Amino acid sequence: MPKPTALLARLLPCCSPADDGPEALQALLDRRHVGILSAACCDATAAAKDAQLQQHLQQAMQQAGDARPVVVETITRAQRQLRALEAQADEGQRQLVRSVVALFQGHGLSVFPMLIVDGRIAFYGGVPSAEQMSLAFDTQNLCY
Repeated sequence: MPKPTALLARLLPCCSPADDGPEALQALLDRRHVGILSAACCDATAAAKDAQLQQHLQQAMQQAGDARPVVVETITRAQRQLRALEAQADEGQRQLVRSVVALFQGHGLSVFPMLIVDGRIAFYGGVPSAEQMSLAFDTQNLCY
């Protein structure tokens, strides 16, 4: 079976971002952060969804008393950075990458924006309300 990063590279030739370091992706995969994985690199309508998601997320985090930093990363930058991180990723992080790849293979860009909480996908493919998001801070309610 091909590596998840190889699959993402083949599926997302739409953008050619600069080769940034893996620090942003490390933060996205880190359970001490909340992450948003965006398709803004490939979809002109994604920026508005990302902004709305960030607004709802801020409200939900305030309600939950969660002060973790929020990391926003585009899918194309993430897939390029994954190559540098594969050897360092723990099993939970590798599972998160496999989940993102599986959703993307099945549904394409419609799975973005994607909200990552506690190292797992909490929401994907739309912008949930702040009330719906507040449930994501209970790991029992994560969807993937």
